[in-house]
Amino acid sequence: DQLQDGDDADLTTSATAATPAAAAGGEGGGKKSKKGSKHCGPVLKTIISDLVPYGPAVAEHCCLLAGLQPQHPIAEQPLTAQQVGDLYAAVQQFEGWLASLDQGAVAEGYIAAQAAAGAKQQGKQKTEQSKAAADQDVTATNGQQQQQRESEQKGRGAGLVYQDYNPLHMAQLRKAAEVLKFDTFDEALDEFYSKIQGQRVELAKLDAERAALSRLDKIRSDQGARATALERQAADSELRATLIEYNLEAVDAAIDAVNAAIATGMDWHDLEALIKEERRAGNPVAGSIHSLQLDQNKITLLLSNMLDEEEDDEAALTRPATKVQVDLSLTAYSNAAAHHVSRKKQLSKQEKTVAAHAEALKAAEKKAEKQLANLRNNATTAQVVRKVAWFERFHWFISSENYLVISGRDAQQNELIVKRYFRKDDIYVHAELHGASSTIVRNHDPTRPVPPLTLQQAGCACVCRSRAWDSKVVTSAWWVHHSQVSCCMCRNAKAGHHSP
Repeated sequence: DQLQDGDDADLTTSATAATPAAAAGGEGGGKKSKKGSKHCGPVLKTIISDLVPYGPAVAEHCCLLAGLQPQHPIAEQPLTAQQVGDLYAAVQQFEGWLASLDQGAVAEGYIAAQAAAGAKQQGKQKTEQSKAAADQDVTATNGQQQQQRESEQKGRGAGLVYQDYNPLHMAQLRKAAEVLKFDTFDEALDEFYSKIQGQRVELAKLDAERAALSRLDKIRSDQGARATALERQAADSELRATLIEYNLEAVDAAIDAVNAAIATGMDWHDLEALIKEERRAGNPVAGSIHSLQLDQNKITLLLSNMLDEEEDDEAALTRPATKVQVDLSLTAYSNAAAHHVSRKKQLSKQEKTVAAHAEALKAAEKKAEKQLANLRNNATTAQVVRKVAWFERFHWFISSENYLVISGRDAQQNELIVKRYFRKDDIYVHAELHGASSTIVRNHDPTRPVPPLTLQQAGCACVCRSRAWDSKVVTSAWWVHHSQVSCCMCRNAKAGHHSP
């Protein structure tokens, strides 16, 4: 009525009343208010929730059904008469649905779901296969059709993770990846709660599998990176040794020049300045020196790898020089030999590293396979907790003719069976042997007597639990009707001995 009779006034009044409060909050809150909210004043969803007592979800549904945004700022953009009418019609439509339920209509069920990672396509294929099988077998019997419906129902949620359920197709469900429809809301509830836990466990299982495989891939990538780094270092050492060998005279000249300057007691900074000056003057020895590391007794040279057969090669002439560090205490040949030794050490280290990583990778693969096998073999779905039947605390079985037979495990249960569970049309079975338990055949059809085969099976069960089994005594049991058994029999008789 509020929406119908005075929607414009109500919405305008609510917006006007809320605007000063929002402005006051913005002044008191300072920067936080400016950053926290985009709009000043209440939004449409909040106002509808206050006017209609159905909650925020229904308010959002009505807004979307009317073609309006739930976060529409009323104070900044008031609704037009047409928008108010559409909003009122949406609310009336929802209330009409509620009225139909009061008149006996059955609410449908809807489940919003999202696709599980990597499983959506598989689930759709299973659903399509189930539907195709149901369409093809039109002439199937009722039992077969029921099995097909059950199979289709099982495959319906394959590859999905249920998010929410509703008795009405809410407008906001359009954002869901998939919406499953059921004939009744009860069916939707059964489907949701029977599978949601299993779906969550299945997701956890997939995450664990991905984590195990990710760790294995990381080990593989680390192994490849380390082996490649060692191989690159060995190649660099070989290149440096080769460059020194091709430039023996230039390397010895640079080493001798620097050692001679140091022998005169020249300051290191003065030596660097001298080298720069000589390089500008065009001195080839100074031009081959790139930098000094005199604290390590080493210098870095710029050497080219121009071979004799490549002198006319334009690429060789334009190839940049390579930086090579040499030791001032060694000759050029000795420096080349040192780089060759370094290369051999790096290659040996690479082989050992590859072998060690192969063993580590093998162990990691074995561990990952074991983890994956455990994940796949263990129960990863919610287990249905079956309610324990009352007769399961006793010895029991179902006879070939579908009669329940129970017997006590001890003297206390023997007495309990007779006093509490022995009914008028049941049969009492016992044997004159120590340890024989009180056995009762529960007659589920009082109009018919208990068949002889069931009595024989009950007698065998009674005798086999007595000492006749261990003593290998050939004997038999007896049976009587309810009217032939005394009520005080269990108190007067000894354990394992009852009389009719």
